[in-house]
Amino acid sequence: MWNNQSSFFAGSLLTVLSIFVLPLSAQAENCTEAPVSGQVYSLINADSGQALDIYRKRTGNGTNVIQWPYKASSNQQFLLNDLKNGYWSLTAKHSERVVDVAARTLADGGNILQWDYNGGHNQQWQLKRSNSGAYNLVARHSGKIMSVADGEKGGNVFQQRDSGS
Repeated sequence: MWNNQSSFFAGSLLTVLSIFVLPLSAQAENCTEAPVSGQVYSLINADSGQALDIYRKRTGNGTNVIQWPYKASSNQQFLLNDLKNGYWSLTAKHSERVVDVAARTLADGGNILQWDYNGGHNQQWQLKRSNSGAYNLVARHSGKIMSVADGEKGGNVFQQRDSGS
């Protein structure tokens, strides 16, 4: 679910992060509007209801990305920038670092963390329309989806081959 400083809905275990667009004041769960470049959003897992979160509001490079109960805090808010090449960057509001696949790994299970923006393909995400009408986040360098280990508080976020689930 999208909205300015609001929500991205995401799938969980080995599923894509499905994203719905929602204006700030709206409460519907199945919005079809595209995100607006330069706006701040939160990413919420549709299955668990938890937000994409930079661990403990840490600001340094290499800080892990997890899911955590939504608190509307700045480490759960991301500036989305359309890179005009079919991909987007996701910049954490609190640290001004981007969501990044660690070490540019191509492996399933490659960890997602925050890092200084360097234009790498492992820092670029395609917003791909899913079967539900939402969007999936796909890493440019690997073609793999952003996923979550489970529905638990603190669940690790990683890249995974799209199983179509």
